[in-house]
Amino acid sequence: MPFQGFSPKTARFLRDLDKNNTREWFEEHRPDYEEHLMGPARDFVLAMADKLDKFDPAIEATPKVNQSIRRINRDTRFTKDKRPYKNHFDFYFPHSGFKGRPGYWLRITPKQIGIGAGLHGFDDKVLAKWRKAVAADATGRPLATSLAKLERANYDVYGEYYKRVPRGFDVAHPRADLLKYAGIHVGLDLAHPPQFTTRAFPTFVMGHFKKLRPVTDWLVDLID
Repeated sequence: MPFQGFSPKTARFLRDLDKNNTREWFEEHRPDYEEHLMGPARDFVLAMADKLDKFDPAIEATPKVNQSIRRINRDTRFTKDKRPYKNHFDFYFPHSGFKGRPGYWLRITPKQIGIGAGLHGFDDKVLAKWRKAVAADATGRPLATSLAKLERANYDVYGEYYKRVPRGFDVAHPRADLLKYAGIHVGLDLAHPPQFTTRAFPTFVMGHFKKLRPVTDWLVDLID
């Protein structure tokens, strides 16, 4: 059915899951999960697919778990935290596939949503390209200008990883801070907007994606 908005029960389920993070509780409340999360999540992705196709046909929106709808199960293999479920719900809209490609995302928590874009981590090949492009004025200046504009609009920029400017680059370079990045993503968190529970929510999310597009397009050009 057409997307009608998420429900206050969506946030309530996530809040209750955070307090009762066990497989037994989850299975007991699986009907609520299907009704208040998965059902509207599939409709949301379908609504986003129509808008994203006009926005950028290379952005994928597939209403399936492990594709645009991310798993709510946590990977507990390599962590001491053995809680089986996340206390949030994620969507991801990648550029032409999931591996090594930038994209856009949405996170729903009991009280907030997070909207972002970028690429969390560079592999060695992309990292080398990143540093070269950031250092060059022709490519580095437009990126820095876009990031500064987004920061003035209250978006946060993440990705700094290294403590020092990498060897071979000037520590006094005007974009020395960006040379220390090992990935880049830009986003913001905000309280559930009034549109969250209405059919206007995809339009609201797309408004932010459009503002973030210069970063994603820059990364696509870098990788390609």
